[in-house]
Amino acid sequence: MSFLIVSPEALAAAASELTDLGSSLGAANAAAVSQTTGLLAAGADDVSGAIAALFRAYAREYQVLAGRVAVFHEGFTRAVADGANAYAAAEAVNGAQLLSGALGAVADSVNGPVASLTGRPLFGDGATGASGPVGQPGGGGGWLFGAGGAGGASTSPGVAGGAGGSAFLFGAGGSGGAGGLGGAGGSGGRGGWLFGSGDGGVGCRGRGWLVAVDRGRGGWAGVGRWWRGGGQGGAGGVSSVAGAGGGAGGVGGAGGGGAGGGWNRRARRGWGAAPGPVPLGRLGAVVVRVGSVASALSTPSPSA
Repeated sequence: MSFLIVSPEALAAAASELTDLGSSLGAANAAAVSQTTGLLAAGADDVSGAIAALFRAYAREYQVLAGRVAVFHEGFTRAVADGANAYAAAEAVNGAQLLSGALGAVADSVNGPVASLTGRPLFGDGATGASGPVGQPGGGGGWLFGAGGAGGASTSPGVAGGAGGSAFLFGAGGSGGAGGLGGAGGSGGRGGWLFGSGDGGVGCRGRGWLVAVDRGRGGWAGVGRWWRGGGQGGAGGVSSVAGAGGGAGGVGGAGGGGAGGGWNRRARRGWGAAPGPVPLGRLGAVVVRVGSVASALSTPSPSA
């Protein structure tokens, strides 16, 4: 019994190339019509006229055959594209069955005890924190890989939003939840230790709509640990009445400044740090420093 291994991506790329080839052949055949089917005789004699008529007949027959080839090529290209779509759909169905079947049962049997003992699964994303009077923090991502869950939004005035869950080895930190009226946005979760990103931890902004209510501070950014730096801080709260400035922007992670405070709708007096560039994590910064030192040592000194 022989096995057939098919890559839907390769089939889709082949169908695209076949489409381009058909377009090129069609353009070349169309350009040759007037020059071949309308060939003039080289002279006024009967021999020249007969030769020109023969070549014009060949040109017409060629155009008929080219039309048939174009129809076949179009059908073949469509068959290849349909095959790519069919294989991709079959892969998606089979993958879903595996995840929901035996592999899903294995994953649940492993993740369940680990989550009950340690508070986070072995792999998989953390749960989103519940929203309510006090927003709940997001769940932690899996020990091996998985993003942290987003923090829940707080609905009570002055209450900060829930913090985003943290990743462990691989994964992004969850975003902080929105604060209640005048409350601070939740802090973003930490990125994974090995190749995580703190970019997922952007605190949502609190909202202050009256002068007597303090403006919400933007949530602090999640911290990137090794290769990637922290995310940017959340935007400050918005105040809608003159005389009250926007809240301060959240603190950015390792070089990424917090976003500016929300502008006042009449006075426009928002304030806060401008966002900085996306920084490197600790290990990434070390690699950059080592590369700079090596480049400096390899540069020849100017001759006296």
